[in-house]
Amino acid sequence: MYGYAILLLGWIGPLILLLHPAAIGMVSWYANILLLPNLARAAFGRSPSLWLATLALVLALLSFSPLFFWGEVPSEEPVCARGTGFWLWIWAFVVVFVGALINTVEHQNRHVVAR
Repeated sequence: MYGYAILLLGWIGPLILLLHPAAIGMVSWYANILLLPNLARAAFGRSPSLWLATLALVLALLSFSPLFFWGEVPSEEPVCARGTGFWLWIWAFVVVFVGALINTVEHQNRHVVAR
């Protein structure tokens, strides 16, 4: 599938999960929703939320589980190849998580030094 098709149709992942329980990675699309508040925070000069970044990364990493798509020819072949767009998508979550983690550690260290 093309990336834009996955972006537009990813919200139906839980429905596919009901049809094929092994396709747990289909809920990974919801990580995009959790990424948006952190991107908005960054746009306004605030640091990303660590708990949102962690949850988004965990959801995104579920995409490594077997994915099954049904196309014009009925089959239940898992998706085995992941393209450049997939890897860039995963790295977006990793970068936001690492940024949130570094900021949280620095913030805690400032409070320890101030005491």
